[in-house]
Amino acid sequence: MVYFFKRNSATVSCEMRPSGRGEGYDIIIMKPGQPVVTEHLPSSADIHKRWCELQEGFKSEGWWGPTATHD
Repeated sequence: MVYFFKRNSATVSCEMRPSGRGEGYDIIIMKPGQPVVTEHLPSSADIHKRWCELQEGFKSEGWWGPTATHD
């Protein structure tokens, strides 16, 4: 699943998916002007906890979201 956060005309995207390594999950974070960050998490509980942390962090930085569309 991909979620987007907006601030003015900028967009952050977060993709959560099963890991390409075979076990666990990955979160891929793309912020404007920054390198892509991939975080590997071993369980669904861990990815949920990290997703909640990311949402709170984005909101505290002034990002609006999440939304499932880029518009």
